[in-house]
Amino acid sequence: MNQLLRKGACGTVTELMDVITLFSCGCSLLTKLTVLMIHQNEMSIIVNSAVKDWFDIIDHESRSIMLRYAKIGRRVFISQAVCYISSALSILYTRFPPVEYIRSDPTNSSAIMIGVPLWPDCWTPTNISMNHYMFLFIFQSITLIVFDACYSNCDSFFFGMIMHLSGQFRVLSANFKYFSECSNNEYYTHQLVKLIERHQHLLTMANGFEDIYNLLILIHFGIAIMIICISGIILLISLQSSDFAIVVDMVCRIFLTYFQLFMYCYTGEQLRTEAMNVKNIIYNSPWFNMPLSTVKNMVFVIMRSDYPVSLTAGKIYEMNVPNFLAIVKTITSYFSVMRLAFKENH
Repeated sequence: MNQLLRKGACGTVTELMDVITLFSCGCSLLTKLTVLMIHQNEMSIIVNSAVKDWFDIIDHESRSIMLRYAKIGRRVFISQAVCYISSALSILYTRFPPVEYIRSDPTNSSAIMIGVPLWPDCWTPTNISMNHYMFLFIFQSITLIVFDACYSNCDSFFFGMIMHLSGQFRVLSANFKYFSECSNNEYYTHQLVKLIERHQHLLTMANGFEDIYNLLILIHFGIAIMIICISGIILLISLQSSDFAIVVDMVCRIFLTYFQLFMYCYTGEQLRTEAMNVKNIIYNSPWFNMPLSTVKNMVFVIMRSDYPVSLTAGKIYEMNVPNFLAIVKTITSYFSVMRLAFKENH
């Protein structure tokens, strides 16, 4: 970003947008790693709880539920890794200098180079030696790949942990359903205590995860909106000038940013839905056949479930699918107004 302030906007629109995106995502990644390091004790409790869940599971139905949610997390991890690594490789491919040029002039100290992965061509000094240039290119290439891998893993870890918590709420709902079908009165008190303790444990884990990640989600939310808006303006300008190469680049950038935003909203929606489903299972159970003391205790479980379990952006904006659709609708309306303004200017 210091180079952008000193050198100015001398590169292409796509190159400058790459710089803004990398700088913004780099700040987001640094914040994520810092916050996770500060809360490493809390995160270790959540991770150890997840590991313990896999060791303690014994019945086939619960294992099937956990495997189903784990597969969702695995698919998201693979898709994200492929997208990030592909984008990094495409940048390296487009910026790599021709091999013939390197072989023909390996000691040139005044040639204008093709460019490096992390900034526009015009930011590279014209008097740089070939050896220095190749070292800079290799160093920035490794940095870009490591950056993409870390960013992808942070998001995949978040998604995987929320999917695991959602799966545990689904397992708890199944256990409450099985509990309601039992007719042994002595079973009720002992088993209900275990289910209530499990419910409280999951609520504690979910609220702890929200306390750690709400600031990170807010930063990610703001950066995503900024990238979408800037890319949308560039997209509208490129459509006016019929520069379809930039149009395709901006469309892909907007789509990937929307996908990241949707991932956070989907996980928040899934966690809230599964947590609320516990209340619905208890409410629809044959509670009228249970002992009065058990029914009273189950009422407290329902009351506790009325406090929503959700993911928020800085405890301001709830991350769920309806709010994601509202964001898309608002930004689309903004782009429509901008498009009309560009038409009038032309």
